[in-house]
Amino acid sequence: MKNSSKIALVLFIAGMAAAVGLFAPSCSKSDKVSTDIKSRSFCKDLAGVMCHNIFQCCTGAQIEKDFGVKISTNEDKCNRDMELLCENESAPLLMAFDQGTAILDEAKAQTCLSSLVAPDKVCFPYQKTPDYLTACTGEEIVGQVAEDGDCLIDAECIPGTYCAPNRKCRSLPGEGESCTTSVGCVEGFFCSMNTYGNWVCQKLPEEGSPCVAPLGSCGPELYCDDSAAADAGMGATCKKKKSIDSSCKKNSECESGDCLPGLCSDGRECYEDTECGGTCEQSGNPCDTDQTCPGHCSNNPNQNCMTDPECGGADADADVDGDADGDADGDADADADSGIDAGFLVLQGYCMHETCTGKSTCEGDHICVDIYATLDYCDIGLNALSLFNGQTPTSSDDGGY
Repeated sequence: MKNSSKIALVLFIAGMAAAVGLFAPSCSKSDKVSTDIKSRSFCKDLAGVMCHNIFQCCTGAQIEKDFGVKISTNEDKCNRDMELLCENESAPLLMAFDQGTAILDEAKAQTCLSSLVAPDKVCFPYQKTPDYLTACTGEEIVGQVAEDGDCLIDAECIPGTYCAPNRKCRSLPGEGESCTTSVGCVEGFFCSMNTYGNWVCQKLPEEGSPCVAPLGSCGPELYCDDSAAADAGMGATCKKKKSIDSSCKKNSECESGDCLPGLCSDGRECYEDTECGGTCEQSGNPCDTDQTCPGHCSNNPNQNCMTDPECGGADADADVDGDADGDADGDADADADSGIDAGFLVLQGYCMHETCTGKSTCEGDHICVDIYATLDYCDIGLNALSLFNGQTPTSSDDGGY
């Protein structure tokens, strides 16, 4: 498993670098901005691309809101402003470059940076997975400090190690060793809580192996299939993710991460018939099960209900102990003991629900499909500084990146 802090540094490149622009593969790139990037001019090079994209794709209000500063009046001034912001946020990394404890793989960094440049007059293309997700590999910054060597940040440590709290490069924990989710484990393992409540590195299950509880985790390119567990009382197992056009019931089954749902007659998305509702027989209310329909109490037909506790009994407040206070023990305080009076215990009823009828079926093909989304690099760019802390851009609820 890769060191999350090193990945965060590369994400910082992705954010600062193209920050706000959008790249559509079918569009030609602008020839107005350089994508050359060197360690000695790291922030200046990033700022050039960032400002190019900001001035092409962001409004002044967006910039002022997110940065909390007045918008730069021109692209040249923006370059200097963003360069200073970068220097402030990445000071430890810049020092590592100067000292030689970390180096920038300039060829890989340029490939990453080039994939993020906003093409002319295009800011929000609707397309499949953006190029930067494959062009930015996580290997642009390479640590040079061996295990047990001095360090200040993870980026200084060689691959497979991280900078421990004692400021020494330490190997990532292996199988059975204590771990934290922020540091992770060696490749092929992940940090998870075991049956004793301890966080340790556990091997990622292979195809056909049981999923690891409690997260239902599997190895790369696999998903946790719990359908057999529900159908036959068997444990969930790891299976290979499905290709485009394969039948599916949830997003995690697909290589693309998107399973196309079907539709119920009421327009709701579904994958199985059990997810489609019907109509309450008497009231006409929409329902999923009988329990979601209104009803009346078994011990009082005139009392409406939705749950059994609402049917406490026709004589729930009756004075059964003869002390005139309504409680069961004669202590003159009906609310001070159990909080439940004797009438409730004796005359408890239950809610008799209407029948949920006319349930529809889930229509349509449930297949794995490519993900299409509106790419919003302006939003990614304006949050570029937070990417330095490891917050990765993800697909939004409305299908945007």
